[in-house]
Amino acid sequence: MSKRILLWAYLEGYQQHLWPRWLRRLIVGTELHRAWLSGHMGVFDPDGGVCSREWYTRR
Repeated sequence: MSKRILLWAYLEGYQQHLWPRWLRRLIVGTELHRAWLSGHMGVFDPDGGVCSREWYTRR
């Protein structure tokens, strides 16, 4: 998936924009969902890319 799209999803989550539950259930487990969830949970990975699940923490 394009890094531009993943960055957009990350920033949507970081700005606390909640996507509809049906959409989140549709994309669960994908890179797009992980990018949004990383942003929503405040995860920052300076090396770029989407963080793995082991690094999720609450803000």
